Amino acid sequence: MGELNWSKSVNAVAAVAGEANHPGILRNSTAANTNVSALRMINNNNIGTITRGDVDSMTAIVRPRTMTAVKLMFGLIDNASGSDTSASDMIAFVFSTGVDNDDWSYITKSGGTGTTTATTTDIAADTWYKLEIRGISTGSIDFYINDVAVATGITSNIPSSSIAFTPVLSIQSTNSTTNTNFDIDYFRIRSIRYGARF
Repeated sequence: MGELNWSKSVNAVAAVAGEANHPGILRNSTAANTNVSALRMINNNNIGTITRGDVDSMTAIVRPRTMTAVKLMFGLIDNASGSDTSASDMIAFVFSTGVDNDDWSYITKSGGTGTTTATTTDIAADTWYKLEIRGISTGSIDFYINDVAVATGITSNIPSSSIAFTPVLSIQSTNSTTNTNFDIDYFRIRSIRYGARF
C-alpha cells in the first residue's frame, strides 16, 4: 500500500509492545457510548477508494481483547456509508456479542440487501485470528480463518465491481458502559495487475 501512497487513518489506535510471532501490534480502542473506532486505509489525506475489481484478497491478523458488548468487522465497506456497521454494500468478517453463538460470521451485502452467515469458528478474547477474504475481484468470495476455509464460492449479494470501497478494521461498543479494544498485527490488501510486456 505504501508504494501507492496509501497509509492508515486511525481513531484511537496506539502501538503496544510486540511479542513472539507478533512483533508489531496496534491496539484499536473505543470508549463506551457505542462509538466506532476504525483503522482505514487512506490516500492523500482523504478516505481512500478502491473498487472490488481492484482487490484479489484481504488478510488481517487480529486479537480481540474484550468480548462484552462489542461488534468487530474486517473487510470492504462502501464509502457512502456513515457508519461501518450500516454500510449498504460490503464484504466482511463480522462478530457481535451474543449473536450466532459467539462465532465469527461473514457478510456479503449489495444495495442494502445482505446475507450474514455464522461460521463454526468460535471467537475468544486474547486469541489471535488470521482472517482472509479471497476472490474479491471475481465476485465468487472465499472466507478463511487461520488458513482454513469456512466458506467458499459465495456469490449471493456481492456488490458491483465498480462501487468505491474503503478497507476497514473496526470495533464498536454496543452499550454506554463498556470500553472495548482489539489488537492488529497484520493488514494486507493484495491486487494483481496484468498488462502488456515489451
